[in-house]
Amino acid sequence: MTNHDNNIFWEKKVCQWSYQDLMENRWEPGQVVLDQRTRRDLSVLFEELQSFLDQLVSDATIPFVPRACTHRGGDYDFTLLAQRYFTKIPEFLKLVECMPPQLLYSEHIEVFIACCKDMGLHGQTFAWNDIWFAPSLTYPQFGNASAAELFNVLVARLRDRCLSQKTKARALKRRSEAEERAVEYASYVDAILGIWTRLVVLRIDLEYRKEFRDQIGILDALADVKRFFSNQRHNSLFADQRGFIVKLEYGVQKGLHFHLILFFDGSKRDGRKDVLLAQKIGEYWADVITKGRGNYWNINANKAKYKQRGQLGIGVINASETNLVDNLKHRVVGYLCKSTQFVSLRPPEGLYSKRKIKTIRRGEFPVKPPKKLGRPRKTQVLP
Repeated sequence: MTNHDNNIFWEKKVCQWSYQDLMENRWEPGQVVLDQRTRRDLSVLFEELQSFLDQLVSDATIPFVPRACTHRGGDYDFTLLAQRYFTKIPEFLKLVECMPPQLLYSEHIEVFIACCKDMGLHGQTFAWNDIWFAPSLTYPQFGNASAAELFNVLVARLRDRCLSQKTKARALKRRSEAEERAVEYASYVDAILGIWTRLVVLRIDLEYRKEFRDQIGILDALADVKRFFSNQRHNSLFADQRGFIVKLEYGVQKGLHFHLILFFDGSKRDGRKDVLLAQKIGEYWADVITKGRGNYWNINANKAKYKQRGQLGIGVINASETNLVDNLKHRVVGYLCKSTQFVSLRPPEGLYSKRKIKTIRRGEFPVKPPKKLGRPRKTQVLP
């Protein structure tokens, strides 16, 4: 596999993982449920929506063209784009109607949401389950326009907005920022391993209990995590910590939560007790920092599963273990950096609406201490 192919592979995997994290297990009670689909099923549907938007910008043809003669069945000829995605549109509409408003999605998906809203498609029921005869169905609420005509208008509007300089510039900027961040954070890991060649790496999700999730705003969560880090200098739990990465996210089930990576000096902390250490830190977040409102997920407790899959990048990691280091940089750290390319938090309204919330942070790059010189040897003076 070439570097280009490898990059595309990781791009697709990160996209899939980020959508799976967004979907969790199912939509919350009270929301429109898409046939009680699994987390993976919903993430695949999200990917299909993204593929539809990517493909329509590279194809200038009209999806449905009326036939002069309809003896072959159906009133329209249609392109491959229509064949692939026409029947998916009702599902895409239900999907975006369910998507949490707290999140900011990729530029093309934001365009899809806006265009559907402008056309009045939200909340409508469309029986677009057949590519041959459903395109001829008409809708009085849209001036008796046919399904094919509605699809053509939607595609035309999506193309126009997706291909605008404004949308392309935003997409390029966000993609560049995500790539630069991934490189920067991988270099951060290398810098830590360059000084402390044996690390104990913890992965913990810092969350809130279900009964408190609706009460926690972005600024509240940021205040909690700030206190979490400020109090570390006086807490023996964090002794010999050499670095950290923390990212604020929003999930359908979890609400606001943090993905946390902590790096400890493996020459001073017992790597056999990483699961216990992660548990104590999680309890400290839940009981002390959030005063009982918090919860946590100890990812280190699932190391065996990741090891079996060849994906282990936490626990004890030596600088010489290239496979573990690669997993740490690309799967564990790289995922947190690149997933912001697909889903991120929408800035809060009001006083802070124009303030950019930094949702991912790391510690300072470590400075390698100067090499100590030995005591000068005494020169023996010959008699």
